[in-house]
Amino acid sequence: AEPGGVGPAAAEEAEPGASKLGAAVPEAAAAGGNSRGRACDAAAHSVQPGGAGPASPEEVRDRLARSRVLLFMKGSPDRPRCRFSRETVRLLQEHGVEFDHVDVLGEPAFREAMKAHWPTFPQLWAEGVLLGG
Repeated sequence: AEPGGVGPAAAEEAEPGASKLGAAVPEAAAAGGNSRGRACDAAAHSVQPGGAGPASPEEVRDRLARSRVLLFMKGSPDRPRCRFSRETVRLLQEHGVEFDHVDVLGEPAFREAMKAHWPTFPQLWAEGVLLGG
C-alpha cells in the first residue's frame, strides 16, 4: 500500500478489484440517504475476545462481518485519541458515512490481531475489505 495509508494500492492489496476510497465512501453510506455521518451504537462493537493474545481469525472475521463500514481507531468517534483517528472520523462524518468503530486501545486483542493486516491505526474497512490505514 501507499505510505501514509489510504490509496488505490491499499484497496488493491486487500482484495483484487476492491474499490478505491473515493468510490467506496458513497457506497458505504447508509441506505435511505438520511445518514448524518454518525457512529453506530456501542452495542455493535461490544464483543470482548477471550484470552490474553490477539483476537482469533474467526473473531476478526465475525467482527468485520457485523459492520458494513468499520473503523479500527484509537479512542472513539466522540473522543479520538490520535490526530489520524480524529481526521478519519471527520472525513467519514463529512461525507455522511455511518460506521461502527473498535477502540484498539480498549480492545488490545483486536489491536494485535489487526496489525497482521496493516501495522498502523486507524484502519478503515468496508464490506470486509481494508481500504487503508
